[in-house]
Amino acid sequence: IDNVEKIGIGTVFHLAEQGGYRPKERPQQAQYVNGHAKAEQRPQKRIERPNFDGFWDGDEQPTPTPALIKGALPMTGLCIIGGQSGAGKTYVATYLAGCLAAMLPFFGKKPRHQSAVLYVAADGGANMVPRQAAMKKALGITDRLPIKTLRRVSFPADEDEFLQYLAFMREEVRDLRGRSHCSHVTLFIDTTSAAFVL
Repeated sequence: IDNVEKIGIGTVFHLAEQGGYRPKERPQQAQYVNGHAKAEQRPQKRIERPNFDGFWDGDEQPTPTPALIKGALPMTGLCIIGGQSGAGKTYVATYLAGCLAAMLPFFGKKPRHQSAVLYVAADGGANMVPRQAAMKKALGITDRLPIKTLRRVSFPADEDEFLQYLAFMREEVRDLRGRSHCSHVTLFIDTTSAAFVL
């Protein structure tokens, strides 16, 4: 081949075939069009149409969301405490956990129900004992609280393993609910970036 600096593998196969080369079996991952390799077109996986929960405007009337702490924390759902590293997210979360477990006001807003707390300390778990002790001292609490802390937790990225982890967490929630006699359990994950392997 004259005056060619670079050629692709498809061109090599094409020229080899013109010269009489006949491979026993071509690689399954590639197809050849005019002697050039072409990426394999995988068949699109068909899934069943999801049963979306939709509604037209005006079909439903708004209802108030049940609140654990009115104006601050819903009874169910997801809440995020965000901030830069060192901003005090864990201190706020620990303080909130103590207020929920003891039914004490959280920045002037008293919980409507007592809630047991499952605190997943994936980041800084070694410091949770003194932090919780400082929280109880600040709130004036001497009794034990319905709070259980899990350290060294890392949720796996594999779907099957993750589902097994969820089953373990459900067992922890059931155990906490039974021991504390609280019908409601609040789960804290501190922090999501440390708890989930991505």
